[in-house]
Amino acid sequence: MWPERTARTAANITRLREAIPKDVEPFAKDVGIDKSTLYKIERGTSVGDPKSLEAIAKELKVTVEWLTGEKPGESEDLAMQRISAHIQQYFIDHPHVTQEAFAKAAGIGPRQVRQIISDRLKTVPLKPTLAGIAKAIYGENASIDDILTPPTRTS
Repeated sequence: MWPERTARTAANITRLREAIPKDVEPFAKDVGIDKSTLYKIERGTSVGDPKSLEAIAKELKVTVEWLTGEKPGESEDLAMQRISAHIQQYFIDHPHVTQEAFAKAAGIGPRQVRQIISDRLKTVPLKPTLAGIAKAIYGENASIDDILTPPTRTS
């Protein structure tokens, strides 16, 4: 997830939870998530996984799209565009690296790399795949969030 969406989601959740009014601990318990997870989401230091966001939205009687301020389907499309842009930028910055070598480093198949780059893959890959892509581009300490933010052009 990218910073502007994280901040918007955090503000919307906090505002609605406080309007109920309900403290973090009982709200987290009602939602079925750990209170520290809710604290992180509300502070904007965690994006929250889709399951948590769905549970929060259900408890607040809104949609996930409303919480995040997005239109239905927009988040996946935008995420795939950003992942594709990061991979494309990687190949611009590292012209000697083949798609096959990148795929191997990312722990995915070369076909999946081609599908992501060509925008033929329409659903966001699973977290292990995203983590592999992030590490292949940005190194061992990279996180999924690194490839869900707009890439910084270096060329």
